[in-house]
Amino acid sequence: MTRPSAAGIDTCGMIKDHPKDSVKQTEQTNKRWTSPTHPDGHGLTKAARILAVTHMIICPSY
Repeated sequence: MTRPSAAGIDTCGMIKDHPKDSVKQTEQTNKRWTSPTHPDGHGLTKAARILAVTHMIICPSY
């Protein structure tokens, strides 16, 4: 499994575990989705977009 796939699946688990806590979801997404040039995440705005796309594409039933 690739790192983005694993991060997407982990993000879905977090959405399922905290369905009504969008602040926590966004913060955790920012921590989970890092890169060599962004070791502390990409910021909360981009994390919110990543979260929305992950939710829509990988786990829409949550």
